[in-house]
Amino acid sequence: MLDEKRFKFRLFDEGAEGADGGGTPPEGTGANSGGAEGGISKEEHEKLLQAETDRRVTQALEKSRADNQKAIDAAVADALRQAKLSKEDREAEAQQKAQQAQAQKEAELSKRELTLEAKELLVEKGLNKEFINVLNFESQESMTASIDAISEFVIKEIASGIENGVKKRLADSAINPAGGAKGTATATKESFAKMSYEQKTELYNNNRELYNSLSQQNK
Repeated sequence: MLDEKRFKFRLFDEGAEGADGGGTPPEGTGANSGGAEGGISKEEHEKLLQAETDRRVTQALEKSRADNQKAIDAAVADALRQAKLSKEDREAEAQQKAQQAQAQKEAELSKRELTLEAKELLVEKGLNKEFINVLNFESQESMTASIDAISEFVIKEIASGIENGVKKRLADSAINPAGGAKGTATATKESFAKMSYEQKTELYNNNRELYNSLSQQNK
């Protein structure tokens, strides 16, 4: 099949040379065209793919053997170490390991219980449940204290936001009171002193006489 294709290409090349004398091969028949002449065949591609698969499998097996060998070496070393211990020392060590395992289980159980309790407390205080990620779960006291601290902080922030909003509305009303024209005489010496630069500029543009009067009073 390949010889037949080459024969056809050769005839085409010869015809092209006879037609225009250029001798330029048609597109797709060069050495780098990626076809049967320049690219890799399906069989070669499958061989490369299989070789890469085999390499990765071999690498994974070698890592697994290395990990298993480390575990075996550690177990042998521990057995040799324990063989040098007295019976009393081995019993004491086994008891200590059992106590540590029990303590870890109790700590995990305690944290799960505290987490459930903390979620309920956050809901009761109207706090976002996302705060669960920053709580201190060392004990029930530390968990409760951290929730109280967060609640106090949030309350202060809300109060501060409300206070700032009220101050802004009061200042705005001094410049533009409801039902009146901008810059009426409702602005006082005290409210003028609390105005921002932008508010004073607005008052100056809307009621220059009042602005000058209040400026003189605050000197």
